[in-house]
Amino acid sequence: MITNQQFLSKIKGFKLEGWIKKAWKRLPAEARKVLLNLWTKKELEFSMIPDFDKAYKKFHRCNFIAATTTTTTSEFMFSRFMFNEIDEPAGIAIIAHELCHAYRYAKGLEASSLAKYKKARDGANAEEILVDKTIAKWGFDVRAVNIFFELFKIKHDPKARAKFEKQVNAEVDRQLCDFKENMNKEMGKLAGKFVAL
Repeated sequence: MITNQQFLSKIKGFKLEGWIKKAWKRLPAEARKVLLNLWTKKELEFSMIPDFDKAYKKFHRCNFIAATTTTTTSEFMFSRFMFNEIDEPAGIAIIAHELCHAYRYAKGLEASSLAKYKKARDGANAEEILVDKTIAKWGFDVRAVNIFFELFKIKHDPKARAKFEKQVNAEVDRQLCDFKENMNKEMGKLAGKFVAL
């Protein structure tokens, strides 16, 4: 079992050190203990990836953050591109999310098959939902993460931006139509009053 101090030494000097420490302290004591036990025989790595080349081709949050836990390693990869824009509550929740994947793996709750993961990732992934529910129960702000990713996607993914703009334009058109109808009704009432005079 590695100690808490050994874990903290692994993140010393890492760009997200402060946020990882905050996420780590907020994990339940039982989860921290399970993770420290998991990393006894494993190489634990934290890395910041400068860019995810394929992120634009198929926009998905998994392209920007990843935790890989196997029988020999636990690796946490974060996108510099994404973390340059994220706010603290969402950033800490994402780190907790990735730590929770390792926790569930250690408890034998998470399927470790990469093929299953890739297949499930593009649909409604029950595992991702369970991880989000778990960290929400632990007190992390999952809503902040979802809001961040929606805005991040609109900003960086041309398809998502086009869809968003189309929805906004449709809503503006609807409101203008309603406004025009209301104005016509009001003008009709006013015209009726003037005719009566």
